[in-house]
Amino acid sequence: MIDRPVYLNRLDKALTRNPIAMLVGPRQVGKSTLAELYSSGREATRFDSSTPLRVNCWNNRSPLWNPGGLVIIDEAQRAPQLFPVLRVLADRKDTPARFLLLGSASPGALPSIQ
Repeated sequence: MIDRPVYLNRLDKALTRNPIAMLVGPRQVGKSTLAELYSSGREATRFDSSTPLRVNCWNNRSPLWNPGGLVIIDEAQRAPQLFPVLRVLADRKDTPARFLLLGSASPGALPSIQ
């Protein structure tokens, strides 16, 4: 793997300032690789939008509801029902987690968080 210190630093700053950050870009440009590099040595949980998580993400027994460390959600644009849930989770004072969303779409095509 190629070390990408500039991008890793930007990602770290984004997740230090905000509970949620999103990497958006065309397919196959290295978003997942960058997330893997960033999560190395950190407590991290990775989800893909194709997991059962997207079907019943409002269930408080879902692994999303008690996160710790870094939570990576790949292909987030495929599960628009996650965005309201993530807003609730990110706003909780007792959630120490940071959420890194990966998406292969332009930001304007992604669902808005309301």
